[in-house]
Amino acid sequence: MSERYWLVVGVFHAGLLAGVVGLLGLAAWRARSGTHPWAGLVGGGTFFLAVAVTWAGLLLPFAPSPRFTFIGLVCQALFGEGVLLAAATVWLMSRAGRKGPARFATGLLLALLATYGYAYHFEPFNLQVRTHTVVSNGGRPPSSVLRILHLSDIQAARVGEHEERALRLGLEQRPDLIVFTGDLAQSDPWGSREQALPRLRDLLRLAAARAPLGAYAVQGDVDHDWPATLEGSGFVPLSDRSVAVRLADGHRVALVGLSLRNSRTRSVETLASLVRSAPPADARIVLGHSPDFALALARVPGVDLALAGHTHGGQVVVPFFGPPLTLSRIPRRSAAGLTRLDGLWLHVSPGIGLERGAAPPIRFLCPPAVCLLELRWAPAAQ
Repeated sequence: MSERYWLVVGVFHAGLLAGVVGLLGLAAWRARSGTHPWAGLVGGGTFFLAVAVTWAGLLLPFAPSPRFTFIGLVCQALFGEGVLLAAATVWLMSRAGRKGPARFATGLLLALLATYGYAYHFEPFNLQVRTHTVVSNGGRPPSSVLRILHLSDIQAARVGEHEERALRLGLEQRPDLIVFTGDLAQSDPWGSREQALPRLRDLLRLAAARAPLGAYAVQGDVDHDWPATLEGSGFVPLSDRSVAVRLADGHRVALVGLSLRNSRTRSVETLASLVRSAPPADARIVLGHSPDFALALARVPGVDLALAGHTHGGQVVVPFFGPPLTLSRIPRRSAAGLTRLDGLWLHVSPGIGLERGAAPPIRFLCPPAVCLLELRWAPAAQ
């Protein structure tokens, strides 16, 4: 991380700690004076959050990656100074004999600690295997089945058990074909993509060797040195070009890979041209990093399935609302999993890793996943 980032972090926490000390002084005074402390507790917590958000916002002009830095600073405040404030409040209220407020502050402290442990240390490593079936209306018998392992957004700064297990779980699904929709490695404060890439390429090479119909990839946002990122991995880079694979029963499937720029295109004509240029096939699958292209692709005939990554499913999902932030134009309901988008089957991987750099390394109600899709052909209409 840049020196500028660490300077912003240092200034942020120095200012916030000064505010926490002031709030604790106020709480102690209210407890000693016999003033009812409930309003002070609720008001103090609200004031703390307001100060944290405002202070983080004021520092953004000096920060790299302002959006992610803002989210990261607020999370650091909540699970850093926020925990300190709650713990100190428990101690002050207990000493003052205020049992009700002490219990309230204890509950808040435990909730913060539980959320921190879950979001930072459990869910990011809680790998899931998701299986979906897509039935194409291409007029082929139901016996034609293509098993596609969809991997995306590993974004590792270090390679360990989590990344190895993801590839192992994926291969256990016995895929015919593997696709990777971008973002292989990304630096964070504790590791660099340059250190992670060699081991990631080794893992990808082992996976590609186990895919009878090959392994293919498109460029992600952090794959800066594309296609050198994949060198020696066994994965074939596809950037605005297509290939065809032949199933054991003779049926052909065309894979159309989009460049990073065209994964965000709004041009129906551009996507239609790329689909038309694909080899003749019984089914067509379009791959892109960002799922934004699916909004235009839905108006292109002859596409059976679109695959994308990028969103990480939002990383944080709010019950009954969905992910507040997806960095995509597609609807929140389509930010992860298999959905129908204006008649087009779209699968967006929630990713294996998470956003690094200045962003907080968290997931909440949005676990990482390796995904298997079975593409089946329905019988021809009579």
